[in-house]
Amino acid sequence: MKKLFLMTMIASLLVLAGCSINNSKSGDTQIDVETTKPEASFDPAAYLQNLPDHPDKEDMPVCVYCELRNPGDWDEFAEEVEKGNDASVTFANITIEGDPIYTYLTFDGDKYLAVTDTSHDKFGQPETYYSTRKYLYQIVYETEEETNGGIKPFENHLTVLSDEVFENDEDVIEAFHKEGNELVYLWGFSKVKE
Repeated sequence: MKKLFLMTMIASLLVLAGCSINNSKSGDTQIDVETTKPEASFDPAAYLQNLPDHPDKEDMPVCVYCELRNPGDWDEFAEEVEKGNDASVTFANITIEGDPIYTYLTFDGDKYLAVTDTSHDKFGQPETYYSTRKYLYQIVYETEEETNGGIKPFENHLTVLSDEVFENDEDVIEAFHKEGNELVYLWGFSKVKE
């Protein structure tokens, strides 16, 4: 008897639920099934792999041996980060052979995620690296280097991610040159100081 009563109650609830869905009146809120589906998540690795083999130097920041070309997007990213806002930027480091190594860098207001893809480097292994760190350091420092024209002053630019808090630029530079460091290299270049 209890089973019959319980089954009757369940059947009644199912019928009522079905009726309320089918008999919605105009003006009632209707659920749009398409908008309730979760959005497709952005896949930075696939995005980087689909970028061109030769980046348009006008389209994104591109770091070559002696300069950062088209720094506008990088500068906007750095400004947003300084304000504590979410931000992202895509940039390319160009190898000696001229191939791009792309990085997609995001900041979520608390930490950085760098996704680096080497699949466009014809002389390297195609891989994707994911690195999460807490702090971004942009350092400009001077060195003297021997060149064919004698010893000249160089201006060095270095941008890295780290989980460590450094007291000054010299500590970042020392950590960067230390073997087995935990810093994530983003971009850098050196040029003769004018």
